[in-house]
Amino acid sequence: MAVLRGRLDQLGSRARASEGWVLAGVVFLGCLFLWELVSMSGVPVARDMQMFFVPQRHLLWEALQSGRLPLWTPHMGTGAPLLANLQSGVFYPPHWLYAVLPFFTALNLLIVFHFVLGGAGTYVLARKLELSRSAGFAAAVAFMLGGYFASLLNLINAQQAAAWMPLMVWTSLQHLERRAVDSFGLLVGVLLLGLLAGEPQTFLLGAMIAGLFTLTRWPGRDPIKRQLSLATSFGLAALLTAGLAMVQLLPTAELVSESGRGGEGLGFEQAAYYSLMPVRLLNLFIPADYHDPVYRYGVKSLVGTEDPWLFSVYVGALAALFLIFAWRVRSRRRQTVLLTGLFAVGLVLAVGQYTPVYRWLYDILPGFRAFRFPEKYFLFCGLSAALLTGVGIDGMRNRRWSRADLPLALLSLIVLLALRTFVGINKSAVIETMSPHLVNALASGTLEYAYTVWVNNLNKWIMFWAIGLTLAALYRRRVLSEPWFAVAIVAVVAADFAVAHRALNPTVDASFYESEPLITRHLPMEEIQRDYRYRATSFDQDAGAIKVVAGVPLEAQKWLWQQTMQPNTSQLRRVMQVDIWDALMLRKFVDEIDFYRMLPDPERRWRLLRLTSVKYFYSTKAVTEQGYRRQIPLDSLPGYLYEVEGPLPRAYVVSRARHFPNDEETINGILGDTFDPRREVAFVDTAAVPRAPAETNRHSDAEIVYSAGEEVWVRVSPEQAGYLILTDTYYPGWEAKVDGEPREIRLANFFFRAVPIRPGDREVVFRYRPRPLELGAVLSIATLVLGAAGMGLVGLRRGIRAQTRKEANHH
Repeated sequence: MAVLRGRLDQLGSRARASEGWVLAGVVFLGCLFLWELVSMSGVPVARDMQMFFVPQRHLLWEALQSGRLPLWTPHMGTGAPLLANLQSGVFYPPHWLYAVLPFFTALNLLIVFHFVLGGAGTYVLARKLELSRSAGFAAAVAFMLGGYFASLLNLINAQQAAAWMPLMVWTSLQHLERRAVDSFGLLVGVLLLGLLAGEPQTFLLGAMIAGLFTLTRWPGRDPIKRQLSLATSFGLAALLTAGLAMVQLLPTAELVSESGRGGEGLGFEQAAYYSLMPVRLLNLFIPADYHDPVYRYGVKSLVGTEDPWLFSVYVGALAALFLIFAWRVRSRRRQTVLLTGLFAVGLVLAVGQYTPVYRWLYDILPGFRAFRFPEKYFLFCGLSAALLTGVGIDGMRNRRWSRADLPLALLSLIVLLALRTFVGINKSAVIETMSPHLVNALASGTLEYAYTVWVNNLNKWIMFWAIGLTLAALYRRRVLSEPWFAVAIVAVVAADFAVAHRALNPTVDASFYESEPLITRHLPMEEIQRDYRYRATSFDQDAGAIKVVAGVPLEAQKWLWQQTMQPNTSQLRRVMQVDIWDALMLRKFVDEIDFYRMLPDPERRWRLLRLTSVKYFYSTKAVTEQGYRRQIPLDSLPGYLYEVEGPLPRAYVVSRARHFPNDEETINGILGDTFDPRREVAFVDTAAVPRAPAETNRHSDAEIVYSAGEEVWVRVSPEQAGYLILTDTYYPGWEAKVDGEPREIRLANFFFRAVPIRPGDREVVFRYRPRPLELGAVLSIATLVLGAAGMGLVGLRRGIRAQTRKEANHH
């Protein structure tokens, strides 16, 4: 018996070692795919990386390096919460790497970590679903290098949340099977990490997938009492996860209520933006090649009139072949039905506005309109296609094929070759058909280039299909042994996705971000880092848009964006920039952008610039209206830089107030000819009863002596009663003390803060103390204590029961 037990232990040890080697292979492949990031020879630059994530993560890095929580940033718009924005991930444990490492090292390592985590989690899940090691490895590769997950390398908050999704499914199934305290704790831990990762919609979609897999394996034959106990356990896991995350969720909820997503949620047009165009369904099997040798670090989208949210929806050249063989395995028919159905649901939702289903869900499903970008639902497709790849490979490894399988597959190859011949013969007709659909007008490409790309990718599809069929035939005839066939087919899957997506996310040298932008040579940086603001987008009908010039290579445009400090990029230089780009913009920011678009009077737009303390204004086109003091020559830089005439400083004192009955009259009043913002302040007062001091032309200045995110210290010397105006965003949680005495902060001039002051006052201190954060911290700590105590008691109780049973059996 001892010998047998030793033999079983030895086999178990070998199995664990084999699993470890496979996981190591997944990690190695992921690191090889992202070699530039691993070796620090490049940092990401594609799309949102340059314009959002690198600047935002740099703010987080600066705060953690200095040992403080980044509650607020003055460098986005006129100031905005940072911690409350879930995308910042302040409480996400992996982000604490920023506290100990150089910025770009931490950024790259975190991207690589989540990339390989997604692959490793998929492998673990595949093994849980009883796929073979080779099939599990192929599934991991298909998810990690597949179109969905590879596209998220420039959307890293979504990447981080999606990386935990396979493990969310695995821990749910693990707890369903074991029903132990340790599996419960693991489930809560993974759910919490997925929630704090920074993309709530991706987390909720992942939780839905985990719930679906759990329900399909629910032990229906168990007694009702045990089923209720199990359901209670999962409910407690969800409650415990939410309770532990309250320190993040409550500030985020407040931010959402103050943002454009509060109230009734998003309009349908905004919610359905970035729907998957039906023509892009071709990209399921024919990848959209983003590589262009003309660009050094640019990408070229060939579909639609702008870049899609997902650069690629490619699920593999052999995906259809694997699906056929997956359906051939009768023992996995239920699993195949689930995965195929999940793929179909994800595809219908991803198509969004192009089907009536999305509109129907938008109208009737509570909470649905709070989310945007239907392409995010392709997450269902990404995971199901990866797992179907594994199921299909196991189906191919099982030699129980019908005689018609290979002839049918061969016929499909003949059809593909015929399609390739037709495309080659009818080149002009194909280009004419492509014209309205397949070329991005914002890319500097031609129809000839687009045609060449699609033909080359069609050739790749045919090549991989032929290789797959050849391997299947050789294995069917036993020319290839099972181990060699498994290695070969997995290698084909890896090569297929690597070829398709290697150039999807270009990188640049760190100096691209670290070097001082050329425009800083023409700007007094001290002014726009404390007392005034900078604007870099035109205040016309396209206000707020980041200009992309047709015919100019994206490489040059990215360089120009960096050199002229386009929205958000200025955060790397601590510049206070009034125009921003964010997923959760405060309603006041949205209002400001809308005002610039709608105001017909150019003078009113200049007044709005002055009200928001904008002193320097960059535009890609010349300004015709005279609202500026002077134009500043830019030497080699294109575009125009203006110094605004008479901007209001960030802090100043006025001596009288005017009251308006509602928001509309307030905004019309402060932009009107009779309002003098240097001497008066506008308040919204439904009673509209004037309460201002006697009219006077006397006013005094204010000086900001300290400004660091959560605190602003202002020195004043008023000669009479009045108001200190700080042109920072009015937001809950800010408190003011005048010489140590608390004073009320009022909403001033529609956007900003005003504090009443009296003669003899000397110092006004603004501090940000968000109450939701304090309450959330209390709730999170209480949940942690109660949860740990509860799990400890349950574990102790089960241990006592086990010991009692053991003693009873012994006697």
